[in-house]
Amino acid sequence: MKLLASISISASIHTPQVLRTKLTHLFVGCPPSRHIVISRYDGSTFVKTVEANFVLWEVQGRSDYNYNSSMKQVGCLHEAQTWFSMLKEHENHTLDEIWGPQTYRSCFESKLGPLGDLNQQYQILNHSSYNSLIWPTEYSGIYVFRVKIVDPNFSFCDLNTIFAVRTYGIVESPNMGKVAGFSVLMLSIFVGILVISYFRYVKIYRALSYVDPLLSYDQQDQTRKPTHELKKDQ
Repeated sequence: MKLLASISISASIHTPQVLRTKLTHLFVGCPPSRHIVISRYDGSTFVKTVEANFVLWEVQGRSDYNYNSSMKQVGCLHEAQTWFSMLKEHENHTLDEIWGPQTYRSCFESKLGPLGDLNQQYQILNHSSYNSLIWPTEYSGIYVFRVKIVDPNFSFCDLNTIFAVRTYGIVESPNMGKVAGFSVLMLSIFVGILVISYFRYVKIYRALSYVDPLLSYDQQDQTRKPTHELKKDQ
């Protein structure tokens, strides 16, 4: 299920250390028109909506989210930068240092050499929202992202900020066919147990030696009667 975060993220041009943090609540399955919006501020004054390319990473180390577009789908002319390739290239640097305006290379500019694997996920986002995040639908979660502008033509400043997203997993509606089938199965088992119990007790009942008390009394009376008549004759 595809879902794009609908968030307004503020980045200050003069004091990038003092940035506004925002938490948004998302329900998986929301309309795909919801997207990440980065707004640029000069202090408390709104400047413009950022349309430049940016990257993000989850600061708590979560990796259970994906991107919905591949490099080939977005039209890359060669393999684009990814977090894996950047980490491999800058092994002794932090995530905040390895990918930014100084290291960003566009995949839409042709170059000599092999194309690379264009079926990989495209991990760069922008205002167009053509590329988006895919959240897990099996459970809910809280993600804390740091977002950073990587387009070197946008600003000489290091523009970055932090925002949080809380997602709610989809609760699937019950399958009526499965519910009905399970109910019939349980009812069949219950009826089967009753039938087996009935025949078992009938068999046990028939195996018992049963003496009719009325019949026994009649036999005793018939035995006593000849004896009484014999005494009377004597």
